[in-house]
Amino acid sequence: MVLSRIDQALEIERELTKKREMRDRMLRDWMKPRIKRVAGTWVCTGRGTTATGLSPVAAYSAWLMAQSQSFIYTTTNAACDRALKGASC
Repeated sequence: MVLSRIDQALEIERELTKKREMRDRMLRDWMKPRIKRVAGTWVCTGRGTTATGLSPVAAYSAWLMAQSQSFIYTTTNAACDRALKGASC
């Protein structure tokens, strides 16, 4: 069966929407911290950062602090790199 241009456009749009939704879901899953109990201590991991605590709340709080420190470190390094290259801020 030959599809009309409108049908082809709708099919392409459906495929792109499906890919976009999958990408968004993967990004959301990556952004969420995961808290689990390992060897008697709570571990919170996500976004490339891991933190531990004696309770789930303590592990999550430590993870949030580690995230903020990671962000500060990243932005400071980027600013220093730009300054060393002579770029304006």
